[in-house]
Amino acid sequence: MVLALNMMDAVKKQGKTIDIDKLSTLLGFPVVETVARTGLGKKALVQKAVAFTREKKTWEPLHISYGPVLDPILSEMEEIIRESLFRSMVVDGIIGGVDGVMGFVPLIMVMFMAITILIWAAMSLMIFVLLYAPCFVTVAVIGREASWRWAGFSVVFNTGLAFTLSVIVYHIM
Repeated sequence: MVLALNMMDAVKKQGKTIDIDKLSTLLGFPVVETVARTGLGKKALVQKAVAFTREKKTWEPLHISYGPVLDPILSEMEEIIRESLFRSMVVDGIIGGVDGVMGFVPLIMVMFMAITILIWAAMSLMIFVLLYAPCFVTVAVIGREASWRWAGFSVVFNTGLAFTLSVIVYHIM
């Protein structure tokens, strides 16, 4: 990654400066000053991007200090998470190859079943919404053109049909 600091002409006009080298060192990747309106820094940006992609650097996480009070607590939390993750990986056998994968098969099956249930629940809801009582304007037109009994019947019939089909889809599928 290469960071382009745009509008550097506005920064300089305000009399401010940004230490590009220090920022680049802190971030761990190149930083280039640019001015998009004039194209200043465009060539340098492309050159730095090409050079950076050709480097074989390993990724390192960015360490941010939250002060002397929080840093030790966060370090302790990181260690606890790292230990518990490693312990669960060893206990469940992930490191053990095929046996480790087999240890996660029940979890994968549960996740698949949960997703399947959610899909069919969504399908059931869509069927209900598609078929339930017609809009009030339609009910009013049926009531005025035919009779209010037919309007009431259409509401009850469509809602009952929608409910029945959505229950069937939800429980059978």
